[in-house]
Amino acid sequence: MAESSPGDLDPQPTLSYVSQREYRPTNAFQPKSALLGAIGGVLCAAIAAAVVVLWHMSPVPVIIGLSGLVQGIILGLLLRSAFRRAKIRSMPTAIMLCIFCGVFSGILTYAGLYVNRVYSMQSEIRKRIAGRENESGGTALLFNMSQRPFHFYDAFVLEPETKHGGLIGFFLSKKSVTLGGEPTPLFITFFINTAVLCWTAFKLGKSQVLRPFCEECGAWFKDPTNATVLPAEYYKQLAEVIQSGQPDAAIALTREAAGQELQGGCVIARSHKCPQCGGIFVDVIVKFAGSSDRPTMRPVRVTPEMLQALKSEPVVMVIEEDPPTASPPAN
Repeated sequence: MAESSPGDLDPQPTLSYVSQREYRPTNAFQPKSALLGAIGGVLCAAIAAAVVVLWHMSPVPVIIGLSGLVQGIILGLLLRSAFRRAKIRSMPTAIMLCIFCGVFSGILTYAGLYVNRVYSMQSEIRKRIAGRENESGGTALLFNMSQRPFHFYDAFVLEPETKHGGLIGFFLSKKSVTLGGEPTPLFITFFINTAVLCWTAFKLGKSQVLRPFCEECGAWFKDPTNATVLPAEYYKQLAEVIQSGQPDAAIALTREAAGQELQGGCVIARSHKCPQCGGIFVDVIVKFAGSSDRPTMRPVRVTPEMLQALKSEPVVMVIEEDPPTASPPAN
C-alpha cells in the first residue's frame, strides 16, 4: 500500500450531507453573549491587574515583558472561564474582547502603580516630619500639601518633568524605568507589556471558543474519545460514511481496513458526547507520525447505532514477531 502524506489529503472535501446534522460553530455576533463576556472580561482584567500590582509592591524583581506574560496567562485563563459561561461562539468577538480586556488590564496595572507611588510619597513625607506637624514654615506647608497626595505628587514630581499630571504625566515620566542605561518613559514599558499580555490572553482564551459545543442545548463538549482508527488512505471513505449515517457502511469499512498497517499515518474518528442533552457527535482528524493532529471534518451528529458501528472492528496494528527458534535436533 502506497504511503500517504499530508499533501495527498483534501482538507475540505466536497461531500454530500444533511445540513441540519452537521456541526457548524457560528461567527455571528450575539449581543447578549458579547455583553456578558465583556462584563466578565472587565472583572478578569481587574483581577489580573491586581495580581501584577501586588507583584510590583513585593520585593520580587519585576522584568519588563515577563510581567506582561504572567499577566496574560492569568487573564487568558480567566477569560476562558468567562467565555465558557457567556457562551462566546464567535472568534471575531473573542478577539475584540481579548484586545479590549488586555489593554484595559494594562491601564489598570499602571493606574495602580501610579496610586501606589502617590501614597508611598505621602507616607515617606509623613515619616520625615513626624512630630513637627505644628511647626511653621516649610514643614507645615509640606504636611498640609501631603493631605492632598495626588495634587502634591503631580505638582512636585510629574508636572515639573512632563508638564502633565495624573496618569498621563505618570506615563510620560522617565524617573522610574531605565532601558539600556537610559531613562525611558513608562509608556514604552506599557506598550511592551500590553502587547505580550494581549497575545498571551488571546492564545489561551481562543481555545475555549474553538471548542466544539452542542447546537441544540449550547453545552460545551468535553474531551473526545477515539471511535475508530483507519489508515490515512481511508479518510474520504470514513468522512462519507459518517456523514451518510449508515451503520452498515461503517461496519463494512472498518472490516475492510482491519489488519492493515497504519504506516506512519492514520485517520481517527472521534466521538463527542454532550454532557447536557446526551447528543453524540463524531468528527475526523488526520494524524501523521511526528506531527500534530489536523482536524479535517467538523463534528457531525450521529446515532448511538452509528457510533457502535464505528467501534465494531478497530484496526489491528501489525507487530513483528520474534523469529522462530530452531528446534532441537532429534535424538
